Amino acid sequence: MLSLQKLGRADHEKKQAKKIEKELPYFITIVTLLATSGLGPYSILQKIKDLNLLPAIRHESIKIIKRIDMLGLDPLTVLSQAKEKTSSRLLGDFLAGYVSAIQSGGNVISYLKSKMSSSFEMLEAKEKRINREDKWNCACLSNHADSNIGSIHSSGSCGFKPIIHNSWS
Repeated sequence: MLSLQKLGRADHEKKQAKKIEKELPYFITIVTLLATSGLGPYSILQKIKDLNLLPAIRHESIKIIKRIDMLGLDPLTVLSQAKEKTSSRLLGDFLAGYVSAIQSGGNVISYLKSKMSSSFEMLEAKEKRINREDKWNCACLSNHADSNIGSIHSSGSCGFKPIIHNSWS
């Protein structure tokens, strides 16, 4: 019973990670825009919490804000801990890099812009791969259908006899 619960939880985590990763490029874009406008990490999370556009990211933001508000922890500490707490490795890596850029005094906006660019490049590559796979699958199905039709024509039969009703005679 316990292993079934773990299996169910693991399956839920995988599904959640996929949802987060679909929304990640758009989340990074919003973070970049808001950070460029001068908002800090906590204020950005508050804005994301109020957005209904990205439900999986919104859920993660709410969890982070709860940890900050209820436990009284520093937002940067909670964001760096979120790497281990989130179901998406890519989101965790982004948040860890964001915190690192802030704490090191680096160019945060430059980091965010580069992550935004790379996240959309990854999305584009994924879409191209999916399109190639879809075209390949369609070609395979078409070839399979053509070969079946060809064998029907060459043998003169497809394994069954059609019932012909001639009601006009």
